[in-house]
Amino acid sequence: MSNGIKKILVVPKQNHPDADLLAKDISKWLEANYFNVHIMAISKLLSKPAPHENWDLVVVLGGDGTLLYVARSLLTRKIPFLGINFGKVGFLAEISPDEWKEVLSEILMRHKFISSKRIALKYEVVRDGKIFTSGCSINDVVISRDGLARLLELNLKFSDSGANFKFRADGVIVSTPNGSTGYCAAAGGSLIFPELNVMEICPVCPFLTGLRPMVVSDKEVISIEIGSTQQGVSLTIDGQEGLFLSPKDIVKISKHEYEVEFLLPQNSSYIKKLISKGYI
Repeated sequence: MSNGIKKILVVPKQNHPDADLLAKDISKWLEANYFNVHIMAISKLLSKPAPHENWDLVVVLGGDGTLLYVARSLLTRKIPFLGINFGKVGFLAEISPDEWKEVLSEILMRHKFISSKRIALKYEVVRDGKIFTSGCSINDVVISRDGLARLLELNLKFSDSGANFKFRADGVIVSTPNGSTGYCAAAGGSLIFPELNVMEICPVCPFLTGLRPMVVSDKEVISIEIGSTQQGVSLTIDGQEGLFLSPKDIVKISKHEYEVEFLLPQNSSYIKKLISKGYI
């Protein structure tokens, strides 16, 4: 990341008065320091098509969920993101609202920061031999049962072998390292350093199978086929977007061609975050 940050987009959490007020304060401070600043509501940012600007940095005022929304929307723009936390967890948006000026001064004036680049996922839903829908994910892609407590019948394939692995479970998670601290961790998966180029496959409550959470190369293409008689199956993206799947749908998941970049304070530590958030 170069030091040539001039145009900055500020995105406050939707319907959050404190975030709106701080966005205005940050904008005034940045303008006073000769930066080109624009505040944009999430509703406009996520419109189709999203506004096109050559921003150098996106400052998101919200929780981890808000940051995921914005990062997913702007993934293909190759813009770094910085999160100021107005949520509960603050694992991605780790900067406190009380320390925004100090952190922005370090990053923008003294050019002291950590640039953390992380893989994202691309997914495609293939129905009747054609791509039904596709998109991207920053954290994870989840296939789960919907409604009645019946196990899903799933068929897992790997691109490097062509072998099939059929199993029954409540669902399955395919996660980036960035998302390993989310649903994946709750389902018994591994915590993975976010800059590693791998993907994690984590079954949710598998039944009568030896399938365990596994970490695979980001060069893999993972295919998960829904059972031919299976009903009530959902696909969820980053815990925020979803759709219903049909019997025999195939969900293909691979590394996205674009990475997501986060700017972090120079003293940021993944291990310290894991400890402070109660993971270890």
